[in-house]
Amino acid sequence: MTREGPIVQGHSPRSHASATRGSLSFDFSKGVWTPCMKTSPKGLVTPPSAFPEFEYLRGDIFRHFIDCTGKLTNEREGISQSGFWVEGGYFVTSLHFGPWICHGERPTQDMLETYRKSQDYGFNVSRINHNITGRREDDEYVDVVLWTWNLDNDLALFYPTVRNGQSPPSMIPSRCLVEADDLFHYFDRVNGTSMYAVGYNNSPDRDLGDYLRKYITDSPAANGAVPDYDTLLWPHFKSVAVGTIHDLDFLHSELLLNCSAWKGFFGGLIAIRYPQPDGAPLVIGQVVGARGDERFNRGRLLPTGFRDFFKNNNFHKERPGEMGLGRINLSGAHIPQGIVRPPRRPMMQPGLPGAHW
Repeated sequence: MTREGPIVQGHSPRSHASATRGSLSFDFSKGVWTPCMKTSPKGLVTPPSAFPEFEYLRGDIFRHFIDCTGKLTNEREGISQSGFWVEGGYFVTSLHFGPWICHGERPTQDMLETYRKSQDYGFNVSRINHNITGRREDDEYVDVVLWTWNLDNDLALFYPTVRNGQSPPSMIPSRCLVEADDLFHYFDRVNGTSMYAVGYNNSPDRDLGDYLRKYITDSPAANGAVPDYDTLLWPHFKSVAVGTIHDLDFLHSELLLNCSAWKGFFGGLIAIRYPQPDGAPLVIGQVVGARGDERFNRGRLLPTGFRDFFKNNNFHKERPGEMGLGRINLSGAHIPQGIVRPPRRPMMQPGLPGAHW
């Protein structure tokens, strides 16, 4: 390690030639690109007329989840991505915060360990609705350090350094986090289910131009409908991507998402509405980008044991970096064909004490 921070050497597993990137999604039934909606300073969004089914995002409980989303900045290496605060003061995100992501690689345990041991590396989280340069634009930013991770499930947890009275803002209750093994206790199917994700897209780049040219050439129905990046994805704004769950990839145990999100959105939460009775939100995973020239984004589900991990550990205790949670495996998952079953226990709406749904 140098004075400037960790030296990350060598190539990591599953190396690819180009940087990991996201995907734009065209809704052929509506004839439009699936949008991101920029948020106001108060977390308000205005769903476009083509997507009236997302009017519910104007509700207070959904604004709470939007407010819990932040932008993680690695200032030393000029990398930013999205994530969200959860109960206990943890910032949850993906493992895309280091230089390996620029080469489409995954980190190794040793690479991550060097970051964990550097307690002043320069990570911070901002949650304002428009942020280009990190903490310099946000008087309420929170300095954070890498605490633990789960390499098998592309998951990282940061915690505040608690300097100068800094503390995380609103947090998502752990009871609103749904682990992969529990997903089908809430839903009889996920294919076609409306979803939304919250995060910050980066500025357009050369990869985007190459991607769009190939997309429009390969998809005649989208020909002529070239999107304007700034008004479709609202770079550097906290934005809400809306769409549907296209399918489950059982080979990689990932969600396939018909929504538009580009670089910088990685780590952003994925949420769906509980179907009865009040339709409150549940966080089921995080956006991790696309593979190659795919026409959809991918999401990683939350691994089994994720919620219990918060109960059994806290960031005031020193511990090894790897969480040790097993890789999610959907190949043996039982996908029920009947009606939706109620949750195993009453669940409460965040911010509404005593209210069950």
